[in-house]
Amino acid sequence: MTVHQTTEHQHAFEIYLAWSDTTLKVRPGQTGPQALVEDGVAIEPGYHTGGCGMCAIAYVKGDIIHKDGCLTTSDRERYFSP
Repeated sequence: MTVHQTTEHQHAFEIYLAWSDTTLKVRPGQTGPQALVEDGVAIEPGYHTGGCGMCAIAYVKGDIIHKDGCLTTSDRERYFSP
């Protein structure tokens, strides 16, 4: 996954899903999980808060603004919790 995000949900950003070669556009005010669900990506209902880390996925590149409360500093170098 590649994530391009400029500022905290004030601007649109993109999530590139490498496994499906798809780029999702996340609208201002929309979260990554909301965009994923809207596009039909199966996400467990409790995975929308960034508190448990179960939805953490490896990212390829991008400027990430981590808003989760579960990933360690080391994990944040490789993973993104949408």
